[in-house]
Amino acid sequence: AKHLSLVGCDAVPIGIGVPSDNGTGALFPWAADYDLRAYRGGVRSDGVAAMWEVVESSPVPVALIEIGPHTNAAALLARYPRAASRVQIFAMGGSVVPHIKLPWGHESPVATTNERLDVPAARALLLPAWRGQTQWAPLATTVNVSLDGALWRRIGASPSPAVRVGSGLGAVGGVLEG
Repeated sequence: AKHLSLVGCDAVPIGIGVPSDNGTGALFPWAADYDLRAYRGGVRSDGVAAMWEVVESSPVPVALIEIGPHTNAAALLARYPRAASRVQIFAMGGSVVPHIKLPWGHESPVATTNERLDVPAARALLLPAWRGQTQWAPLATTVNVSLDGALWRRIGASPSPAVRVGSGLGAVGGVLEG
């Protein structure tokens, strides 16, 4: 909600996901001061039901982009099995390219965070019930991003709120280096 508000997209409704013991994630301290009651787009307490309503009401198949642990997609499938044939999953995760040196000291292949934090949910993305095969953006495509020097300064000076907030989120999450 905080990110969407800062970039001027606060008309987008959001839903609260399934409670889990996955922890709060690296961005929680950055977002903790945001009052969800002030969010203009509306906040649904049952994000899985909200996803189903979008799927059910859409005249075309829905793309679900998973950028965190896959808990909510698995809950959608469990609670609303009919959703599967109407949802194409695009998921950030997976590590199959060998010998990528990771920032935390390991070398791939490894169980990436999105899969490691909820293994049963990750397995649910592999089920044939979904519309088409789940498409993965593997670790190899994201882990080695590092911006510095002139490009980093140019991004930091951008007049676009989306670029400034995005680069700030990356720095908080340990993705971008200044």
